[in-house]
Amino acid sequence: CFNLFCTVRGASVAYFFQDIIGSDAAIPFFGAMVVFYAGLFLSVGEVSNMIGVAITVPVAGRLGKKTTFMMVCALLMVLSSTFYFVPVTETGMWMMLMLQVMISILTAIFVWNIQNKTT
Repeated sequence: CFNLFCTVRGASVAYFFQDIIGSDAAIPFFGAMVVFYAGLFLSVGEVSNMIGVAITVPVAGRLGKKTTFMMVCALLMVLSSTFYFVPVTETGMWMMLMLQVMISILTAIFVWNIQNKTT
């Protein structure tokens, strides 16, 4: 199920940006307008994945692997569902980026927990 989640989410990004966001979308960033496109969205996700990998051991060590795993699964469901309701506005695009950061961090924690079965 997790592989399906990642595959569908990753494969639909290009279509989401082409059909829903559009090619002329931009968000303000320190006084400049930055084009909001799939590459930016995916890049933010990859950097967030790296952050997630870095914080996984301390988080899982503190909460325990089972608790961490269950919390991550619940949060991924809530945040991914929330993404559906974000409007395509300037504020909404920032919300999409923030959700991408949180979902990507949690995805890295989830994968680490699966790959490291022993405590």
